[in-house]
Amino acid sequence: MNGDGTVTINTPGVYLITSRIQVASPSTAAFNFTIIHADTSTAVVGLSAVENGGTATATTLTFLQIGDRVYNGLPGTATVNLIPTIGGISTPTSMFTLVKVN
Repeated sequence: MNGDGTVTINTPGVYLITSRIQVASPSTAAFNFTIIHADTSTAVVGLSAVENGGTATATTLTFLQIGDRVYNGLPGTATVNLIPTIGGISTPTSMFTLVKVN
């Protein structure tokens, strides 16, 4: 993980990317994970909306190259309240995973 919250890809290949965010009610937001390609183009993928609080997830399978960066985020300058528990169980408020599948 880089200091700016991005993850840089060091091994090219096909990756399964899964992202999750927990938003407190009454927040309504869209969130995404973004791929910043090494050639400086940007792709916003996995857009998902959270209505009136709750958990949203997004998943994609994509090819990533050396130097590509991935991060979880809200579009633009949006802000939301995050919740640290679901059903009384402490959980991360936001997370994403990268799994190289090929």
